[in-house]
Amino acid sequence: MDKKIKALHFGAGNIGKALIGELYFKNNFDFTLVDSNQEVISKLNSQKKYLIKYLDTNQIFEITNFDSLWSNEKSELIKKLRAAHFISTSIGSNNLKYLLEIFEQAFKNFELDHEIAIIFFENGYRISSKFKSLIETKFINNKLVFIDTVVDRIVPVQNSNDNYLLCESFYEITIDKTQYKSSLTKINFVDYSDDLDSYINRKIILVNGSHTLVGLLGNKQSLKYIDETLKVEDNLVLLDEFHNQAIESLLKSFPKFKKDELKNYANIFLKRINVAELYDTNNRVIRNPITKISPGERYHLALEPALKYNLNYDKLLIPFKLLIDLNNEDDLQSKDLNQEIKLNGAEATLLKYTQLPISVVKQIINIKKV
Repeated sequence: MDKKIKALHFGAGNIGKALIGELYFKNNFDFTLVDSNQEVISKLNSQKKYLIKYLDTNQIFEITNFDSLWSNEKSELIKKLRAAHFISTSIGSNNLKYLLEIFEQAFKNFELDHEIAIIFFENGYRISSKFKSLIETKFINNKLVFIDTVVDRIVPVQNSNDNYLLCESFYEITIDKTQYKSSLTKINFVDYSDDLDSYINRKIILVNGSHTLVGLLGNKQSLKYIDETLKVEDNLVLLDEFHNQAIESLLKSFPKFKKDELKNYANIFLKRINVAELYDTNNRVIRNPITKISPGERYHLALEPALKYNLNYDKLLIPFKLLIDLNNEDDLQSKDLNQEIKLNGAEATLLKYTQLPISVVKQIINIKKV
């Protein structure tokens, strides 16, 4: 009987290969990369390996121990899902709804002989738990163990001529210890926490929130790249003010943190993205504005404690203003948001998507200059 631990990962893109694939390889798991792009899958299957290069150290690692599967191969996918010990994703939280059908086909009324850890490596608040709630409207299989995590690694836009995948050497994966059953195989090279919410909020606010804000400022100033935007002194001042208010908000919610540690965490992130070799475009990080202004997202998580505890929050409103003022014809959500604002007005549209108090919505709309 084969005792090797098996993992299946949806998403053979940058994060899937440069972070999760590397993680499974380092843990000596056999893993399958699943993707809807047949060309990507064919290339991976023919090469049977891929290379990762750390842009800050120039070290190169070869990843093997995997196979690849086109997501349309349903019968084989179901077999692999049922045989897996770990199932994970990095396909974008908005796309997880497309997995409901295959999960139902694989696990509804099917008796598994082992537990399967389901870990969604997505940006957002407790995405694995959200998916569990969706799944349980269709079926319940107690052998599926849904585990939340927070994940962070920068993988830039790739040069198609390179024969390696470029990424930073730094990464952060923190897993909810309270959801991780002792009967499951332990994943090495990650952190475990019994207070995951604090790390989720820290990362989403000070990493995702900062990254998007830099992109919004650069877009407004007609700058193409993140590192260009970080060379503008006024932008650095505004980011510092945003960080100060966001940190005060985090400290109210999670007093375990120290102010100087959070400040250092935020500043280190700005250094991580202030690298010309990343070719990180502002347009890339400002996509999906409707998602970004929604409850449970980066700017809500910062703003809600500030409102609750009567803290200063004027700088926390600026991203909302920049997001509703976006005019990005290349992004579907931006086009939809602009159309709705034209039809129903900014106030009604903001109320609908943000669910913020009317007084706060009016403050956002009345911001005159950023």
